[in-house]
Amino acid sequence: FIGRHEKGVTVTFPQVNSNSSEVLIKGHKDYVEKVKNKINNIVTDLEQRITVEVIIPQRMHRVLMRNRDLLEGMRRDLDVWIKFPERPPEDQYNREQEDIIGEDADENRAPSVNDIVTIFGKPEHCETAKQILIDNIPKTIDLDVPSEYHRSLIGTKGATIRKLSEDYNVQIKVPNQEQNADIIKITGVQKDIDEVVEAIKEEMKLYDADKEDRQLRSYEIQMIIEPEFHPMIIGKKGETVRNLRNKYGVQVNLPRRGEGNNENIVTVVGYQQKAELARDEIQEMVDKLRNVYKEEIYIDSRIHSRLIGFRGRNISQIMDKYHVDIRFSKSDSNNPDLVTVYAREDATQDDVLDCIDDLEMIQQDYLVDLLENEAKANLQPKPDNKSVPNGNHSSQQGSAGFVMGNGAPWEKAHPDTNSTRDFPSFAGIATSANNTTSEKANLPSWGSGRR
Repeated sequence: FIGRHEKGVTVTFPQVNSNSSEVLIKGHKDYVEKVKNKINNIVTDLEQRITVEVIIPQRMHRVLMRNRDLLEGMRRDLDVWIKFPERPPEDQYNREQEDIIGEDADENRAPSVNDIVTIFGKPEHCETAKQILIDNIPKTIDLDVPSEYHRSLIGTKGATIRKLSEDYNVQIKVPNQEQNADIIKITGVQKDIDEVVEAIKEEMKLYDADKEDRQLRSYEIQMIIEPEFHPMIIGKKGETVRNLRNKYGVQVNLPRRGEGNNENIVTVVGYQQKAELARDEIQEMVDKLRNVYKEEIYIDSRIHSRLIGFRGRNISQIMDKYHVDIRFSKSDSNNPDLVTVYAREDATQDDVLDCIDDLEMIQQDYLVDLLENEAKANLQPKPDNKSVPNGNHSSQQGSAGFVMGNGAPWEKAHPDTNSTRDFPSFAGIATSANNTTSEKANLPSWGSGRR
């Protein structure tokens, strides 16, 4: 039996499977009545409780059971008990397959006993707990988001969509660009889905506002400006065009060399009002350049690179010295030798003329060096195509490589020291091994004597 003692009162319950419903209470009369009333209240409360079943796909049970805060909160606040069915052994084996099948399989199959979750409590509390469980079942919805928004929704390296997923505890799947589909899938509980849908709509509004602003920033003005003025618009190290961009918030695009009919077109892109102001300033700049004093000089194009110097160092020094701008013709132009000298704002006509005199003197020196180098190159013998100057290498295919001619040192016979032809100074000198020591002393020596 089970006994319970409270202030000298003993409560004895019948044994299990005894088919008896009597509970024996022993103790002081006053305390016995209190315990009896308390037991009756408990029984009355239990009789008022009901059992409610809710169908939840078994694959979702793990998700709900992991949410301990949710279950404990319902037990505490609603005074209900929630029981999930035991997982059958084969379900553990097929767990991955269930996750893959997903919601479509849940809709197409009949509920089983393994899908039934039992809630025990008062009727109004059971219904509340049932609705809470249903609301917290993860589901997947389709949201129609035009594909033009997808890139903005994903963000740089997926930053935007990752933040949405983390902030609202959902999964967001955007179709690939190749699919060209508008539907995105959102998986999560209904409350989180509703919140993230509103957040996505706000992102779309921001994209629309930015799209409208981009269209306003795309106002384009084309100007016809001679290529000879383009370097002045760019400025030294791009300073002039950079100042225009920063001042008006526009893009100034100048054509590259060799673009044919478009090489005269300079494009200004930005807000209409800002682009027009930038255009006016560029036009004013070009008008001044057209009226500026300039002189033309012809300098042999072969020495242009030397005159310009490494990274334009030489020509920059000359321009700064005389306060002028020097522009060279293109190498593929009709007159590649033409060089134009422009006076800057602080320069005079004499500065331009002095610069031209200096350039002519430099040209004379460079041409002398150039002609001397060409003359030296013409005097050098041209190598034979069949062999190099030493005659040991052949340029023909299949050559044997290095070939030594006749008369190599190792092909000669050893010299005969007894021969008067090979060694005439040895004539009359005895070479017998029986010569006396004094005779050996008179023999001539090959090297210098020891000191």
